[in-house]
Amino acid sequence: MRRYSEDLRERVVQRAEAAKPIRSIAAASRISPSYGFKWRKR
Repeated sequence: MRRYSEDLRERVVQRAEAAKPIRSIAAASRISPSYGFKWRKR
């Protein structure tokens, strides 16, 4: 399993809170959409 930086996690959550679709954020950040959903949920 790959570890992602805290900075990346924060950017993904901030974009998700700005009402951007998780799938597009994940594609731009080169992560799995499931990570985006999990990070936003936390």
